Amino acid sequence: MLPPEVVKSADFVKLDGSYEEEGEAAMSSRSTAFLVLTLMLISFLVVATVGCGGSKDAESPTSTGAETAVAPGAASAATDGAGPGTAGSTGSTNGGNVSPTTTRTPVGKSGVLEIGGLVDNPVTLSVADVKKMRVETVMVEDASGKSEQYQGVRLSELFKLVKVRGEASRVAMTAHADGYVVELSLQDIYWSPDSLLALTDEGRFDIVIPGFDRSAWVNDAVKIEFR
Repeated sequence: MLPPEVVKSADFVKLDGSYEEEGEAAMSSRSTAFLVLTLMLISFLVVATVGCGGSKDAESPTSTGAETAVAPGAASAATDGAGPGTAGSTGSTNGGNVSPTTTRTPVGKSGVLEIGGLVDNPVTLSVADVKKMRVETVMVEDASGKSEQYQGVRLSELFKLVKVRGEASRVAMTAHADGYVVELSLQDIYWSPDSLLALTDEGRFDIVIPGFDRSAWVNDAVKIEFR
């Protein structure tokens, strides 16, 4: 028997020394199997990648696009922890909330105004004293849009007179008849430069603050205290 002879790489040698061709069908089968495995691996990677991306999208917060408008009174809420008025306030104003309190008994003397608290120069003013100051006529509009004309001294002028201390952040205003008290942020007063200590025909003081509901105004005021 002649020794086996390798004719080409596609042949293989049998034990008896003969040879035969492997055939194109077998080679094609191996190629197909390899291609299928490759496609399966690629598909797995694609599915895994898409799944991770979907999870991240689901966890990402979405924006509603809504914005909050801030009124002038809200600026004081950001600095001193409250809007105009004290906590638990009920009455609404243009700049925030007011929670008046009352003693239900008369306080002070009508026509006499005490200004004190966190000031360097506390004073007690009569109607005659105020008339000697710079009296102005001001058209004042409340939160409802109703306008009235008043004569008196701007609160900003009184602040200068008593020299309000830097640590003061709020002001409480008290009425004579029933001890009605309104407390506002000083910043709210500064936002209303036409705020006025008005003189009345009855010989008393009314505090009017433009842009605020009249619940924040004080009729027959007898005391202003800076806190």
